[in-house]
Amino acid sequence: TYVGALYLENPSTDPKEITESESHKRMVFHVMLKKVGARRIANALQEALVVNLTEEEHKELTPKLDQMLSHFNGKMHAGEEAIFDYIPGVGTRITINGDVKGTITGKKYFQAMLSIWVGENPVGRSFKEDILGLNRKPAKSSMVADN
Repeated sequence: TYVGALYLENPSTDPKEITESESHKRMVFHVMLKKVGARRIANALQEALVVNLTEEEHKELTPKLDQMLSHFNGKMHAGEEAIFDYIPGVGTRITINGDVKGTITGKKYFQAMLSIWVGENPVGRSFKEDILGLNRKPAKSSMVADN
């Protein structure tokens, strides 16, 4: 359905450090299907969140999850994107196809969103490793050694 990208102000491969850091972070979802309901994407995000939250955390975040769901309507097409920006001291700004839809206050919502990709139960183990840069092959050096 989508391809994801995680941008960090302070790059790290440690999920806990990424989640707890009070720095700007951005999650980008690029739609790959020809056409998909925006609500379907939002519901998939919510389902992925639930498996990474305790019952208490889910109850606490339900109003914020509902707020996120309210920003997704209509259809999204291949090449369109949804951006979730964590802005320190403010919260999560949601932008869909260049249109700022709103901001969800506080840090906990974005931490929960990150859990979809880098939490204990990510959408996929290899996806988590890719997002963290753990599967990146070292670059070959083009330097020639003098003997």
